[in-house]
Amino acid sequence: IALTGASPGSPKYADLDGEEGITSQDRTILGYRQERFRLNMSNTLTFGNFEFYALITGVFGGSDGYMQSNVNAYLTRTDRFNDNMTSKPYWTPENQSNEYPAPTFSGDGRFLGLQSRSFVRIQDMTLAYSFDQSWVQRMKMNRLQFFVAAKNFATFANWEGGDPEVGATYLSNTFPVMATFSFGINVSF
Repeated sequence: IALTGASPGSPKYADLDGEEGITSQDRTILGYRQERFRLNMSNTLTFGNFEFYALITGVFGGSDGYMQSNVNAYLTRTDRFNDNMTSKPYWTPENQSNEYPAPTFSGDGRFLGLQSRSFVRIQDMTLAYSFDQSWVQRMKMNRLQFFVAAKNFATFANWEGGDPEVGATYLSNTFPVMATFSFGINVSF
């Protein structure tokens, strides 16, 4: 055990007030549970008979962070929900990680494992092609359009676990946001 009172591979807490030991006076703000702003931006681009639509959403925390505890993303365990033993560069004497504790650390009631919940998501995308050839008119159609669409196509975040928008962590029994893909035909007579 080092002078800080932490065993190798366990989190070390900063003694900010200069008093011996970690007390409530050593607390500091690392982030906030409320986001600073949300973004929703959409656009439709048209080129010839092609039309592309995209909706991008995001939640941002600013410089002081939009944070939430996600302890299970850092603890090393092997179970059916979370296999960090093989997927995380946890602390060992040879790999002295400052991010992931040693496999022997199972929590101490103070370790929060804070992670940013800020994210950007490609929410909706549609690519369509409209036929305007004469055969469409001869078949008595006003419009014929083929399209492919995607919902929840991709999420870019530093959050580990489920959906960062709802703060779903490992072992929270929630599912990630599912991506869906579809294609179809729009016909009007």
